[in-house]
Amino acid sequence: MCGRYGSMCNGLKSAAHLDALETLAHDLPDTLDLVLLDGAKALYADILDRIDARLRQGSIRLS
Repeated sequence: MCGRYGSMCNGLKSAAHLDALETLAHDLPDTLDLVLLDGAKALYADILDRIDARLRQGSIRLS
């Protein structure tokens, strides 16, 4: 579907990208023990950059 309606899908992808990163900028606890990434793989690097300082030593990251 995205191949035929690319502009519509790009808009949705951009909105989801902003929502995830905006949430991570404001709604996180001080420290994290476990992170489960289950979303757009293209966002993983950006997400990990935002949460890296909050991960405790020995924390678990699943993706």
